[in-house]
Amino acid sequence: LTDDLRPLLSDLKLVGVLYEASGRRSVAIFRDVLTNAQYRVQTGMALGRMRVAQIKPRGVIFTIDEFGLSRQDSLMMTDTTKVRIR
Repeated sequence: LTDDLRPLLSDLKLVGVLYEASGRRSVAIFRDVLTNAQYRVQTGMALGRMRVAQIKPRGVIFTIDEFGLSRQDSLMMTDTTKVRIR
């Protein structure tokens, strides 16, 4: 296993979303539950084998390329996460 495969979707916890209505400047913040590393990503950025396809107010949709195939998966905020809406 090489470092460019990590982090895996299963290693990440979505801890925050700074959502901007046009979606162009939205930022999602993840914590790697294994290494405690923090990642801040925007639409189009790569994270391991994943690419951020879309950032929503409560979740992130990834495009994941594995074994020559492309699939989409998402990571949503857990219901215990406090979301502040003004």
